Amino acid sequence: MLQSLLALPLGVAVETLVFLLLYRLTSMSGRQAAVVVALLAFAAVFIDSLLDWPGADVLAMYIAVLL
Repeated sequence: MLQSLLALPLGVAVETLVFLLLYRLTSMSGRQAAVVVALLAFAAVFIDSLLDWPGADVLAMYIAVLL
């Protein structure tokens, strides 16, 4: 897990950017783009937590903020 103070705001900013790109540049609806972004965020957090387990409380915080 990224343990810096910028990890969560940076993740939210990247999610917003990816959502806007998917919504504007593809034929996806807003809901479809949101589901794709949520699945990508969950997969990224899950893979990172497999590599460096921070604890269930930190993992829950990241998932709650990013979803």
